[in-house]
Amino acid sequence: MKSLYKLITKTNLKSPSILFPLVFPLIFILLYSVGINDGITSVELDALVATFFVTIFSITTMQTGLMGFGINFVAIKESVLIRRIGATELNKLDVILSLLFYGLTVWLISAAWIFLTVIIFSGIGTFYSVADDGSKVFVTNAAAWMQYVNWGKFLCSTIVMLFASFSLGIFFTSIAPNDQSYMAMAMLYFFFAGFMGGLLFPGDVPNWIEYIGYVIPHSYVGFLNDWAAGTSIETWQTVTGFIVPIVFGIVVLGASVKLLKFD
Repeated sequence: MKSLYKLITKTNLKSPSILFPLVFPLIFILLYSVGINDGITSVELDALVATFFVTIFSITTMQTGLMGFGINFVAIKESVLIRRIGATELNKLDVILSLLFYGLTVWLISAAWIFLTVIIFSGIGTFYSVADDGSKVFVTNAAAWMQYVNWGKFLCSTIVMLFASFSLGIFFTSIAPNDQSYMAMAMLYFFFAGFMGGLLFPGDVPNWIEYIGYVIPHSYVGFLNDWAAGTSIETWQTVTGFIVPIVFGIVVLGASVKLLKFD
């Protein structure tokens, strides 16, 4: 298993695709920075950047599970190596664990990169608001917004998102006949959950997005994101934020066990 993990990791670290989880957060940091309303206080600005950070971290976690881990799973499933697995010391569990550890490696790199970039962009004054008197109010340093993140709740929401996303990645792998079909399913779900489910919109969303989000399992993690960023949410939102994604992950993981074939 260790040798396969090293092979997968070395191959992908040399691929241009490894840049996607690094460029992806940068795009959203810049998009969110221009969406800050003028006239808000420095306290409100710091709290808003904390919300941005949690949102970017959560959506990147979902992206890693679906398009970082999953697409490599499909590639390995279709490879000659897997078709000749009986002639090697590897078994199917070794392959799955190797891919899982690779996916977590990519996620850890992405996580560190998000922390670093938000800290840097905070320090150089990317996040600011224009006060009523025309002066600019800046986020001066990372400590200014980090104090608004409840790190224990943030860890909980991250674990839930990881489980739901990696489980769905395995499920799409189990039903996709090839990598093109997998990418179509993963991209469709990702953007549907992100835009129609409201995950890409920190804070309040229009009512129609809220209603659509009720039928998208990953959207419930948005409640936990608000919870982690210090936003007051109702008890039912906290409960469903845990229950729905976890139950969804268990169901699709169970279905994957039945459907996943390597030949």
